Amino acid sequence: MFLGLVSACRIGESLFPTTVEGQKLTRTGAMHYLFAILTFGFTYAAISDLTPDLVKLYPWHSHRGALDWLSGAILVGLILVLGALLPRLRHVFGLPERFFLGVTYIWLVVVAWLLAVKAH
Repeated sequence: MFLGLVSACRIGESLFPTTVEGQKLTRTGAMHYLFAILTFGFTYAAISDLTPDLVKLYPWHSHRGALDWLSGAILVGLILVLGALLPRLRHVFGLPERFFLGVTYIWLVVVAWLLAVKAH
């Protein structure tokens, strides 16, 4: 369900362009931010929900630490992204956003690799 919500929110992000940095926040830009925040939240929810089930599969037991660590790092990234929404920290928003996206993509690559290995 969360993966479907991620997809729906990504579509919402694309329908509402972001406000250009330095300009006054527009209604369209606010909608973009809302969909982006929901996307990040649903992404974390999907990963935190899937990780315990995935580590139960053979031969994933040896990779449990990596998936759990990445899931925790994604939560930290989400918290940092939300914190960077504060006006005083807005100028560094790109750093936590890239961290969140980076560890999310690493989690996805590890899971894809483990699924491919399991299929053989």
